Amino acid sequence: QPMVWLPKKIEFELAGRADIAQAISKYGGCEAIALQHGLIPHSSWGPFDKHYNLFKELFEYIQNHGVPGYMPLLVQMKEQGYGNLANKIKFFGGSKLLAVKMGLKLRRGNVLDFISQNGKKTSLDNNLELNQNIKLGEFDLEFAFVLMEYIKQKCYNKKLGERSNAVIRGDAGRSWDSCVGMPFRKDLMKDGRHNLIIQIEQYGGFECVARRLHLPYEDRNLNELKRVHINEVINSRSVKD
Repeated sequence: QPMVWLPKKIEFELAGRADIAQAISKYGGCEAIALQHGLIPHSSWGPFDKHYNLFKELFEYIQNHGVPGYMPLLVQMKEQGYGNLANKIKFFGGSKLLAVKMGLKLRRGNVLDFISQNGKKTSLDNNLELNQNIKLGEFDLEFAFVLMEYIKQKCYNKKLGERSNAVIRGDAGRSWDSCVGMPFRKDLMKDGRHNLIIQIEQYGGFECVARRLHLPYEDRNLNELKRVHINEVINSRSVKD
């Protein structure tokens, strides 16, 4: 894992370094230590890594064993020795929900997966109709995997104590260095990832994609607008008084 990802205290203890775990507790806990030293606590990188591994494994499975553009069947996954991936899909809401979020099409077998997971004896037609009513807009699993791969690689490249460009520019607050979040347009442009910018705009913009992938998102421009508006209200009240 990237060296800026702060391990959980239990991991230090299991590694025979209970002294480090005790020191972390003494000085405010993982979040406080991470913020002070530019590290990322498990509360941030843990959820990100789970989603990253899910998208990566699902994308690779479809490439090697599935049909591009379609959600694979959990039953087939288990039969082919991919029971762990099937369990991850169930953990994140099941094949139907994940298919809708990632822009994958469903087959009737996915509905059988849904019935098997939930223990409900509903008709296939009703379940198919339910899926048709859930619309989150266009999306692409490969794009999700590539974007999160870029984000994780940025974590690998980050040095201990190093401030991110977004914080240095003032686009984000100091706490941004302690989370794994949606990249900024300026950083993508600097890294020559114009293709990702185009796809982000295609799939609804930075905030929309961040919500779809469960990534923290910060827009200091919006915060600045809110702050200016509040100051104008205060000033207008001062004039009236």
